[in-house]
Amino acid sequence: MPYELRKKPAAKKAPEVPSFRPRTRKSAKRSNGAPAPHLILAVPPATAGAPHASAQPALKRMRTQVPDRILEAAPSIVIVRSGNTIEANRFCSLCANGGTLSVCSKCDGSVCQDCVKPANNIAFTCPNCHDGGPYPHKLTYTSRSRGSTQMLDSSPLCIIAFRLAGSPDDGSAEHVAYHRVYPYFRGNVALITVWFNLEDDGAQIGIAVGDLIDTLTGHDFAQFNRFVVTITTHSDPGRGDLHIIPKNQGSLTVSNLMEFLLPAGLQKILGRGSEKDRNLCVFFTCGAAVKRVSSFEDIRSLEASGLFAEVIGFTQKDLQPELLSSWFSELVYSYFVLNYNSSEPVLKNHHVTGSHTGIVSFRKNTIYEYAWVHPTRQPFGKPVVAQCPECGHLNSWTKSLRQGPKSTKKVAPLKDGYDLRCKTDDCEAILSCDPPSTNDWMWVGQPLLDGPHGAWLRFDRTLCECIPTL
Repeated sequence: MPYELRKKPAAKKAPEVPSFRPRTRKSAKRSNGAPAPHLILAVPPATAGAPHASAQPALKRMRTQVPDRILEAAPSIVIVRSGNTIEANRFCSLCANGGTLSVCSKCDGSVCQDCVKPANNIAFTCPNCHDGGPYPHKLTYTSRSRGSTQMLDSSPLCIIAFRLAGSPDDGSAEHVAYHRVYPYFRGNVALITVWFNLEDDGAQIGIAVGDLIDTLTGHDFAQFNRFVVTITTHSDPGRGDLHIIPKNQGSLTVSNLMEFLLPAGLQKILGRGSEKDRNLCVFFTCGAAVKRVSSFEDIRSLEASGLFAEVIGFTQKDLQPELLSSWFSELVYSYFVLNYNSSEPVLKNHHVTGSHTGIVSFRKNTIYEYAWVHPTRQPFGKPVVAQCPECGHLNSWTKSLRQGPKSTKKVAPLKDGYDLRCKTDDCEAILSCDPPSTNDWMWVGQPLLDGPHGAWLRFDRTLCECIPTL
């Protein structure tokens, strides 16, 4: 238990234990963490250098169901894309409708003439980009909430999902995100799944990545300048290495695996957009990848390479990617449709994600760790066992504010810590809940410790030297 019991009542009679054992059922563990032998693989020149041209690109235009035994043998890539291509600024950023659109001269966002009637002989700027003073155009739209004044960007977007061969992808976070943003993109969004298995020293992934490069350099994908890259695999809990062979048969360091997944030819494609065409990278792996120093530094180096505006990992030691689908789909929508500058604004509506895992964000030489907090279940990001250790009752904790100095007789601020007291009659158990001992944390948004869903706590880890304390 992470909290010490500060005061104990008189000894109580232990509850009777039944004479039978509860039924149990063994099932395969579905988390993304397990030990695996550490390997070191050299990257073939064809994979590390210029774009590879495969003799017979093994790709599928429509998504099909592929048995696991085939995926473990020689998987390649699967492409999901449908619908016609559309203009990048086809939606009005005020009413989210179409019609006759005027394109802003500053942000390239569109506003329909039913919302704003542009003045003649004046460069058009949307209300968001107006510098102040009288607005030269006639605004007829009545609602000005923040959500309805964002530029709805439909510029082509490609989601590249690297998945360890044999891992289930039905209902994956990438598929949920694809369908979430599809109404805004139609044929401008594509999901490409790349299955990898390096038991042949990287020959298979070399062919698969070669097919990926051939696809992205082809005519159909020439206009795609924005990318989301995800890596879904297991991680070794002791070293933070990422699995490269199914069934825990081998693992590589993060940097070594990235040499196979992101060779120079693919890096060139990821970097062909302008500064506003930000890329995003998410590691759907267990927490060891961000809790071990070497793997942490590898991920930090990936962000520092300039390929991605933000790289994200998770702190949960037994990550369940299925629980992140809602958060990830909202992240892709906010990042690439509404053009948010970071993943932080997305967090406040995803307490279910927070109750499962913390999030580590690497962006612009800054490292933030986000921990979900709840007044009685996870004070200051540290989980509490729901059962009282004294009386045995479940969910009996209630928050109790501490008293300040006796001279003032004021209640101590919530940020200074508080107590959890058992509300069961005749039980006096108390748990002390103290904030982190460091000064590198702050609240994200309002400190909603009194709310039913909790809140998020942000730690600035940029200057932290002891990474395993995450």
